[in-house]
Amino acid sequence: MRLLATFLLALGANVPLEGHCSLRGGGAKHLRRHFWSTRENKLFYSDQVFQLKGINWNGFESDCNVVHGLWLSPLEHYLDVLQAQQFNALRIPLSFEIMENLDRVVKKECATTEPEIFAEMTVRQYLGVFLDHLNARGVSALFDLHTIDGQITEFPWTDNVSEDRVVAAWVNFAEAFGKHPAVMGFEIKNEPHGSCSTDTFHQHCAKVILAIGDKFEGLYFVDGTTQSLLDKPPWGGTFEMISRDCEQDPLCKLGMLDRIVFSPHVYGPDVRGDDVQWEDGEIFEKRFGFMKDHPFFNHNAIVVTEFGGHMLEEDGRYFEKWNAYMESVNLTTGAFFWTFPPSSADTGGMLGDDWTSIDADKSQFLTFIQPNPSILCSH
Repeated sequence: MRLLATFLLALGANVPLEGHCSLRGGGAKHLRRHFWSTRENKLFYSDQVFQLKGINWNGFESDCNVVHGLWLSPLEHYLDVLQAQQFNALRIPLSFEIMENLDRVVKKECATTEPEIFAEMTVRQYLGVFLDHLNARGVSALFDLHTIDGQITEFPWTDNVSEDRVVAAWVNFAEAFGKHPAVMGFEIKNEPHGSCSTDTFHQHCAKVILAIGDKFEGLYFVDGTTQSLLDKPPWGGTFEMISRDCEQDPLCKLGMLDRIVFSPHVYGPDVRGDDVQWEDGEIFEKRFGFMKDHPFFNHNAIVVTEFGGHMLEEDGRYFEKWNAYMESVNLTTGAFFWTFPPSSADTGGMLGDDWTSIDADKSQFLTFIQPNPSILCSH
């Protein structure tokens, strides 16, 4: 049975508001096919503001070739947990190897609770099932190229994997899933850092966008870099060196400003060490907040696609400062927490170490920073 979902914006209680639904997916011929857009520093779905409450679910970038946790509980169980916490978007990290070859087989040992896996299901097949489940529940997916050969690389390519291969991998992935109604966006490269300059990275992003062409109609998420005049920005965390001349910026020259979202990553002491505790709103402003006054990127949404830690003591105070800053400059469209399972050593997860309980402190904080997530209701 074909599964469609409809969008509505609801404030407060999770109940549909009459007159605010519009069809999600290719079946809505009376609506434009390009549903997702950005303007006024916000996300829009079918011309209605989308308040995002997102979380990362890692695993596809590991040798499991599937999200983590399916060795303990099936997908539907975890989706029930995520919906109970009112998450309406998942960021799914991918490996280059998966994107280049979607016919890699899901590792059976990582998905023993999913009987379909015993039939040698490929990543292509499982991602199709996964996205259909998300669509049925009104949850959207953001995919990012997270690793190459198991590493978060400085550049979008390496000595062993050329830029052309990376671009071709994105084309391959877009051909397979770029028009699935559950897909909201592609994050072109996770956390460029080191000697990868902002200009070099934007040139690469423009190549990917042009190569994908009409195979994808969602949003392109563009990370920052570490090219900075400030001390120790997080990987992918700053836009300080972004051009103020449209003719000098490859992304601006594409003429697709309503589909580009800037996605800095923000981490505190748990990940980056105690010496970053001094960072405050002034630093966040210099790294990415200033984009609201940029000559031509001033309307684009700024969505932090990774933030998190154990959220206790110094780390908790750090993110309280971050949230206070985001509220003060009205950059509250949403963010993606890292991460859902407890398999990240320096941050832990939304799930406790038992893979069942919910971390109450993290849950409370995420509800505080996004109390009114938009609802996608299935019809």
